[in-house]
Amino acid sequence: MAKILLVDDDDQMRYTVKQMLAVDKHQVLEAADGQQALNLSEQQQVDLVVTDICMPVMDGTEFILKLREDLPTMPVIAISGGQRALKSNFALGSARMAGADQSLQKPFGLAALRDAVQIALASRPLENG
Repeated sequence: MAKILLVDDDDQMRYTVKQMLAVDKHQVLEAADGQQALNLSEQQQVDLVVTDICMPVMDGTEFILKLREDLPTMPVIAISGGQRALKSNFALGSARMAGADQSLQKPFGLAALRDAVQIALASRPLENG
């Protein structure tokens, strides 16, 4: 069981992904944009971040870049369905360049999310002590 920060501006998508993560007993913290997520990541220790890319206030790519400044080894899964002016494969490519470890194109199923989470958590460096 991991503590996962889920970032998405779409309430229904956040609800759905949270339910998918709950199947594997993960604890989920939620944020509606990158700025809220940064604030949460400063207040709470998390094991993994799952972030949308196309969001208001602070998009996922900017959030990943800022997260990497303070938490360079934090596993990150980028998710995106794109938007009218931006195709999802472009958004996910920019997220990878910003430092996302895994990416999923919306819509995705439980098996794909579970695989991405397992791979991302397995890639975490062992903590000293």
